[in-house]
Parts: sequence; structure tokens; C-alpha cells
Amino acid sequence: MARKIEHIFRSTRQASQDEFYDHLICRLFQNVLHRFQHNHIVFSTRGSRERRRPLEEAIKKARARFEEKYKVKADCTTFALKPQSPKGEPCLSVIDYMNWAVYRAYARSEMRYYNFMEDKFSFLQDIYDSGKKPYCHRNPFDVKKAAPLELGSR
Repeated sequence: MARKIEHIFRSTRQASQDEFYDHLICRLFQNVLHRFQHNHIVFSTRGSRERRRPLEEAIKKARARFEEKYKVKADCTTFALKPQSPKGEPCLSVIDYMNWAVYRAYARSEMRYYNFMEDKFSFLQDIYDSGKKPYCHRNPFDVKKAAPLELGSR
């Protein structure tokens, strides 16, 4: 996850939600795409605009970053993107709820929704919480330990 820190969002992503989202997709896949030879990625459609090409580019960039970082070729790894509405893929609704529970913990310091699903989270890390250990079973997430969510603009 990544808190949308206003000054970072504006300076590095030119306040573009699409660019921010594509950056997160790249970060998400750069260390995991190589684990399987064939990857089927279902993503939730956002509005009526076509986002397939930018997501493909973000995933290709993720693969290139992995290859550069670990000095290996991952060209035998393939991926197929499938845009889907949450109505067409119920698992997307579950993921949306889980993301909302984390957001609720940060935005309102309300842990009850997260606590309800806590055993379903195996790893949680904010990419902007540099120096902090990721949250996992040995280091359970609690919003009191996390960096505060910046609301509003700077």
C-alpha cells in the first residue's frame, strides 16, 4: 500500500492518479512476477476508460526492474490481464473491502474492520514508511505504530 502523501503525489506523479496507480502496479509486481511462468492478473475496472495498455506497460517495467536488480532474465514469465468489474469477479469485492479496512484504520484510527479480517493479511507494508518493518504475523499491524495518514494538501 501507499499513503497518498500530497507533496510526493504532486512532485513525483504530477498529481496524476493514473500515474500514481501505474507506479503502484509496477512496485507490486516487480518482486513477484517471476515466481510463476504464467500469470493471470485480474484487475478491477475503474470507470469507462481503457487502462489495459498502461497496466501492461507498468508490469513490463516491473519485470525490467526485477531483471536489473537481480541480474537475471525473466523473459520466460508471461502475464495476461483481464479487466473485470467487481460484480463479475467477487474476489475483487473482497479485496476492495480489505483495502477499505486498512484505509479506515489509517484515516479514522478505527481498527475494528481490519481486526475482523486480520488473519487474512499475511503481509502489509506502506512503501512510504521507509525504515519500518513490514507488518506480518510476527509484527502485527496497528495504526498506532504506523506513520500518520496525511489528509489535505501541503
